[in-house]
Amino acid sequence: MRLRFLASVLLLAAFGPTLAHTASKTHRHGSDPHAADLKFIRQAYAYQDYGWCRMDVAEALSYTTDDYTSTAVTGGILSKGAITRQLYSLFVSLYHAGATITVTTDILKASFNGNMATVITECSAHASKPAPAQPTGSSRAFDANGYYDEDTWVRAATGWALQSSHEYAEGQVTPSSP
Repeated sequence: MRLRFLASVLLLAAFGPTLAHTASKTHRHGSDPHAADLKFIRQAYAYQDYGWCRMDVAEALSYTTDDYTSTAVTGGILSKGAITRQLYSLFVSLYHAGATITVTTDILKASFNGNMATVITECSAHASKPAPAQPTGSSRAFDANGYYDEDTWVRAATGWALQSSHEYAEGQVTPSSP
């Protein structure tokens, strides 16, 4: 999932640097048998992104399976339970720091095989914190771009659910304007 890179950008914004399918292929007859599936998954990412923006753990993880796992580029694996605990702590800290977050997940490629889908995504985020009341304070803002995941979705009774994420490229976190 996007936990590692989003945590980096959000902590930087809140506390400063010291803390720290392509569209499915059209078939001969012009119809795409997975158009509805892709639309569902795209909307699921949008809803989860909204959960990040609202700092709502349940929304951020809403389309994940109970056995969801996230694997970092370095090979570390987190369970859904571990991610839930980390997100809760992160969101509480960011909320108290007055940080705001914008997260966007773009689907670059999706392939479907029966009840499974493999989705390549790029995630970007912007986080900012207002300036403190003291005269020497300044607002902080950071952007995170170029984070890529390969996600595995499985068809569930209610639609599609995210079973695993494998981060395969870490992007860059850079200061930006608030």
